[in-house]
Amino acid sequence: MAFALKNKFKESVFWRSVLSIREHPFRYALTVALDFVFLGIIVLVGNFLTGIVPSDPQALLAMFGGRTSLVLFSLAYPLGYYLFLVLVYSVVKWFVLEQVAVINGKGKNQMSQFGRFYLLNVWLFIIIVGAALFFFVTLRVVFEDKFFRPAFSVVSVPLLFFSYAIINLSHTPYLLGRRQKVIAHAIRRAFLEIFRYGGFFLWDILAGGIFYLILTLLHLALRPWVLGSTQAMARYSALYVGVFQALSLIVLYLLIAMNQIYFVGEAERNVRP
Repeated sequence: MAFALKNKFKESVFWRSVLSIREHPFRYALTVALDFVFLGIIVLVGNFLTGIVPSDPQALLAMFGGRTSLVLFSLAYPLGYYLFLVLVYSVVKWFVLEQVAVINGKGKNQMSQFGRFYLLNVWLFIIIVGAALFFFVTLRVVFEDKFFRPAFSVVSVPLLFFSYAIINLSHTPYLLGRRQKVIAHAIRRAFLEIFRYGGFFLWDILAGGIFYLILTLLHLALRPWVLGSTQAMARYSALYVGVFQALSLIVLYLLIAMNQIYFVGEAERNVRP
């Protein structure tokens, strides 16, 4: 039984992705670092805009000198902000996919195609945000306030799952040369092949579960020494929590990078340029 499970694991796409990472550890680490760069840019931009754009409506009105200018700003600001975020995401994702392509033995992207790649991400953003707003408004109309939050939480799980799959299923065929009806093809595959890529996500959940089990055991072992007294808690609690949060974030991004390798490795059989 154990031998059969071991062989099944070694034949899985998860293990094949692990082997690809072992052959290219630097490039794998670079994909993780690039994802952290994107996260850092988002935080910096958010802090910068928070500092220059007042949150008080009266301060905003005084800043623009009239309601017409304020209305135009209110329309243009979120549009420009999200288009900029999608641009930053597209740049980072472009270089991430280049590294993933090399890990999987594929060719690199052609920079001349970046404009179309950016447009692809804009459409993905519009579709996913539009779907989220549709479900939000529908559930708000159908359910009372006390049932709305639980209902939206339940709907959010499959929405996030399929959104993540559709994004990756759109990017990887594009990387391998498909340029026509990429999003429609990705949406179709997301629903028709759910058990194929869903199985890979189960390995993610298992790996994440093992990691959090280890963290929990470490927490139980270290807690009496680190947080055993009021003095120790005051001195080390922030650092203690920060280290655990940082480790959790790193593992999450390691799994995300592995998922990208999986999607590129599995995409070639479905690509028709």
